[in-house]
Amino acid sequence: MTQPLNYCTHACENMKALDDAIIRNETKKVGRAILASAMECIILLEQAEKFILPSWGKIFEQHEMEMCDEVQIPTRLPYPIVALEFPCPYDDPRCEPMMPQERQCSKRIALCVETEVLDEQTEMLAHIHQVHTGDMKGFYVFPISYSDDLDLWIPPPAGMFFPRGGNETMKAMSKHGLTAVLPLGFSAYKEYPEEERPTRVMRDLSDEVFATLHLLTALAIDHGRYETLPAPTKLNKKRAKKSRTPFYEYKVLDIVADILQASPAAKPHQGGTHASPRMHKRRGHIRRLRSGRTTWVRNMIVGKPTAGAVEKEYSVHE
Repeated sequence: MTQPLNYCTHACENMKALDDAIIRNETKKVGRAILASAMECIILLEQAEKFILPSWGKIFEQHEMEMCDEVQIPTRLPYPIVALEFPCPYDDPRCEPMMPQERQCSKRIALCVETEVLDEQTEMLAHIHQVHTGDMKGFYVFPISYSDDLDLWIPPPAGMFFPRGGNETMKAMSKHGLTAVLPLGFSAYKEYPEEERPTRVMRDLSDEVFATLHLLTALAIDHGRYETLPAPTKLNKKRAKKSRTPFYEYKVLDIVADILQASPAAKPHQGGTHASPRMHKRRGHIRRLRSGRTTWVRNMIVGKPTAGAVEKEYSVHE
């Protein structure tokens, strides 16, 4: 069973505790703006439907993503507000960040929000959206990350906007998203030459954006069946008495659960042939059909029990 990460709970508690000491190097105006954007992100995190993703948010291997190159990606989220939690182990040689990080952030949240929600529930984020895109509809991806160096959850410095409609292929979405710099970014990016700032913004957005694209690709090819991890009722009662943020319910796509519980690092070949295979568990994988459509083949037990059984050891991301 996949275990909850509880990143949203810890991030909300951490950002609620932000005060002038955290932003003492800022002017009062910028400091208040950073706090205001952090508080709006907390409101959205508390309401979000929360998903757990594998390391670095990568549901698929690179070759599998290439097979999905022509899959039509929806430009709507599965829910109006979605929070994707995923660990980022920098010592995992199989998973690397999309852009090099100057500081390690081993825990990540991709906060994804439809623009209609911003208009209804936020003031600052809605204003920033209007300044950058006018009345365009779509969704944003905001990165919220845990800094290992600072022992602190960092509010988003920027967001990427994906407009609704138009060419919905994954390539188009990854290339034509529009960036919006938030108050924390106004302060952080001014330290760099103007020509470097777009690269810095993309660096801070890339891992969360690609995690979102992985999720939307998975939904497009597997129609979104979930494994639900319920919130711990007894523990939340104790937390409520102490006025602490509760732990939340989580969703894990069946396709992601397959991958979380069965990575490709298996033992060497242990006998059997394709004609008469020994019984073993086959990892879920993408298959391209003759029609050109791409589909997900789930975990399954294959082979003949009479031919023996193959025991495979898999690493598990928690």
